[in-house]
Amino acid sequence: LHFFGVSYVSHGYQAFLTDLSASTDLHMYVLHPAGGVANAASPFLDAWGTPQREFVDMLRSIPHTQHAVTAAGARVHVPIGTEDAPTIRLIGCASPRREAEGVADLIWSLMREPRDNPLHFNDIAVLVNASQKDIYLPHVASVFDEAHRIPHSVTDVPLLSASPVAQAVLALLELPFSRFKRSGMLDFLMHPNLSGLSADADRHAFVRVVDRLGIFHGADHTEHEDTYITSDVINWRQGMRRVALGAFLEGPTSGEAEPVVAGEEAYLPEEAREDRPSIQQLMLIARSLMEDMRSLPEETTTLTGWSERLAGLVTTYLCRHSDEDEAHLQRCLAGIYRLARLDTHGKNVGFGTALALARSSIEALSGASGGYLMGGVTVSTMAPMRAIPFRVIIVMGMTEGKFPAQERLDALNLKQASRQP
Repeated sequence: LHFFGVSYVSHGYQAFLTDLSASTDLHMYVLHPAGGVANAASPFLDAWGTPQREFVDMLRSIPHTQHAVTAAGARVHVPIGTEDAPTIRLIGCASPRREAEGVADLIWSLMREPRDNPLHFNDIAVLVNASQKDIYLPHVASVFDEAHRIPHSVTDVPLLSASPVAQAVLALLELPFSRFKRSGMLDFLMHPNLSGLSADADRHAFVRVVDRLGIFHGADHTEHEDTYITSDVINWRQGMRRVALGAFLEGPTSGEAEPVVAGEEAYLPEEAREDRPSIQQLMLIARSLMEDMRSLPEETTTLTGWSERLAGLVTTYLCRHSDEDEAHLQRCLAGIYRLARLDTHGKNVGFGTALALARSSIEALSGASGGYLMGGVTVSTMAPMRAIPFRVIIVMGMTEGKFPAQERLDALNLKQASRQP
């Protein structure tokens, strides 16, 4: 058996490899400084290579495998910080966006430099501090794609942080537990992948009308029973009634301040003069959303039933504008349909359980894009790439307090009393 790209093996896997080596030859191809960076001029690199040397020593300690460990290295002197050969450069930037733009400019300058051994894009890795990846990766992908045309592949990134479609899917499924608050509803209704809306619809006019209507939360007044809210206000239904009345009656916009009495309530017509067709479209979508989803928290069915119900909502209210949108939506639907595989006993469960499982399935989806090591710059967090050699490595997100991360001490973890190789 041949193993590539391994940078660490836990003690449990060490026992597994020991048992496996008794029946077959194991060949471990690993990076090994072999003392190559250990010299008085480079104490920093000497310390940097310590974990990998300890890892190789651990592999050599496995019985029957000493002959199978391949560790190539030579003692070399690496100048650090010299003007002629600055192998390590530290560059300060004002923001993550500026940092991504600076990295793109640096990559192109490196590619244009004349050298005997030409540099290729797949010789370069851009590594992002894991705690900052949700902030940095969207900027890196945007800058590389739009402004600098740098071929690249993104690995170790969840689909949820890289795909607006996946974010819309989760926002839609979480609406029933939001009490249809204005923030959650507007976030979804303003999403570019919302289905059923004309391309020229003025969404900003809708936001202004919602603000004038005083809509804050609740599908209708029944959700405010047994509260201090005694009048039919701040919910979506009263806003829709006022917009409907404004289609044929004058309101405050025209100087008419007399409300229209309907039953025990009085409503001021909202003329919505900005872009009435767009506002009517969005109001109809909002009404359909609440009718389809407000009863879900009280319903129970099997996980198979929930997978079909939730997938139906997604396909009804979200559309695709590109092949990438289609691919991401299909992956989210596959994650939702995965709930049916968990339906082993056919028992009924509530919407909360189904939502938690669907959210977990969608959050587990990988957002990797591009061909890994296939001609482009590799963009990833640090851990997955620590065993892969590159000629140029650029590290982003080394913000004070974020990198290195603060060590968390656990009083119950006795291993923290002393360093473990």
